[in-house]
Amino acid sequence: SGLRPHCAPERAVGGVDLAALEAALSRLNEAYILVVAGTSELRILHANCFWVALTGYQPHEAIGNPWAHLMLGRGTSVEDANSFNNAVMAGQTSAVCLVSYKKTGVNFCNHLLNIPFGPLHHNGSIVNVVCLMMREIPSGSSTAYQHLVHGQQMQAAMAVRTHLSEHAVAPPARRASLVAPIQSSFDQPMEVDGARGG
Repeated sequence: SGLRPHCAPERAVGGVDLAALEAALSRLNEAYILVVAGTSELRILHANCFWVALTGYQPHEAIGNPWAHLMLGRGTSVEDANSFNNAVMAGQTSAVCLVSYKKTGVNFCNHLLNIPFGPLHHNGSIVNVVCLMMREIPSGSSTAYQHLVHGQQMQAAMAVRTHLSEHAVAPPARRASLVAPIQSSFDQPMEVDGARGG
């Protein structure tokens, strides 16, 4: 079975819009997409160049489509994927290793971390935005290596949230309250799903 995280709720970073979030995330050397968490479809709003390189999909092929339809397949643990997506929709930070698929149909072991950033302003409306950070790791990676990757992704996410809070539109006295610390969301070893079909 895959990682079973205990999810941690996150407060939104206030006073920013989607453009500001994309600018802050551009500092990352990580593959990521931004999805809308308001529905179960989790449609893609934005994909960065590292995600394009990882998956082979171009942004115009991804934006507007549910992320799971592009990246998950018959080798993916349905239970683990559903647990992860439920955490995304609930606004909870969560991590998991899933068998995922590139545009070519080649599967890979994908370490995912979701970080809630919404609600944010976008095109005159408010949307709940979640960042899905992804990294390809070797199949059968040790627990220690998976925890290392998780820690690196968490550190990157915290840096982005800090940057956003410092540039949020709010009185100086309130800025400190705009960022909730991101917590590691699991307390048991990670395991990579053994399914590799595809």
